[in-house]
Amino acid sequence: MNTVEKVLLLQDIEFLTRAPTESLARLAAVASHEEVPPGARLFEIGDRPQELLFLVSGQVTLTNREDCSCTVEQTGLDFLSVLGEVPHIVSARVLTGSRLLKVSLDDLVELLSSDAEFSWRVLRHVSRVGRGTCSGDPVPEYPRAMFAASETRSSE
Repeated sequence: MNTVEKVLLLQDIEFLTRAPTESLARLAAVASHEEVPPGARLFEIGDRPQELLFLVSGQVTLTNREDCSCTVEQTGLDFLSVLGEVPHIVSARVLTGSRLLKVSLDDLVELLSSDAEFSWRVLRHVSRVGRGTCSGDPVPEYPRAMFAASETRSSE
């Protein structure tokens, strides 16, 4: 997958929709593409993040310690844990065949330190996650919002 194709996929991620094309091109240039089959585990609660995963197509189920889950599409997965470099607070399992763009922590830090516009968009997103809302809907990365409104019990 080339950089232009990655940019087009990243533009569909909510907090990146209005990001400058130059910022998305820098992000796309360091992102690797991976297709993941249904049932694959992306990470478990307590795993240390190694990279930021952007879910660009398909669905992933996030599950917390209480076995409550929600399904997400087109988002950064467990964004707060990645940025804080702390263990994941949820597990992630691929529900439908999915495509991911992966960005290493080192590349993410480099991009954040060199691109003010991209950094501003990330800060705004983190602020919304911290408040528990994004466009008025619960944000899956944040535990209070993740499981409050539409709680479901996992069948596993």
